[in-house]
Amino acid sequence: MDEKSSAPEAGVTTATTTAAATATATPTTTAVQPGVVTDPVATSPTDTTGVQGGASAPVESQQGGAGDEEGIRVPVELKVSATAVSPATVTVPAFLPVEVTARSTDGQAHKVAVLGATLSVPATGSASVQLDGQQRGTSKVTVDGKDLGEIVVGDEPGP
Repeated sequence: MDEKSSAPEAGVTTATTTAAATATATPTTTAVQPGVVTDPVATSPTDTTGVQGGASAPVESQQGGAGDEEGIRVPVELKVSATAVSPATVTVPAFLPVEVTARSTDGQAHKVAVLGATLSVPATGSASVQLDGQQRGTSKVTVDGKDLGEIVVGDEPGP
């Protein structure tokens, strides 16, 4: 098969395909949109894509498509007790949302204040909050009113 392409309009490519038949060749012209994959041979939905013409379905129309993406966030997991926070210092990048999860490690319920939010952590579980991105600086982590740790905003993430 020979393929020739030209661009009669901006953003539209015209492809001319000459198919070799038994004794004669029949030229066909098809308008092709940028970013659209077509297969002139396939005419029925395929087992893998379910799309007629052999074209791949756009990602957003496939299972798990539009609206199921999770936003970017920086996870922070804190283990808390009446006397300690682990890790004692956590660094996160500035301006990215932060998801803080605090888990009690001493079997007692606690009030944990971090980055302007207060979490009520149950004795045998955890509590989480998602916070908007923060400006550079250092924020104390308090457990039941005691400063036991800190979160440094504006550096590379990590404990």
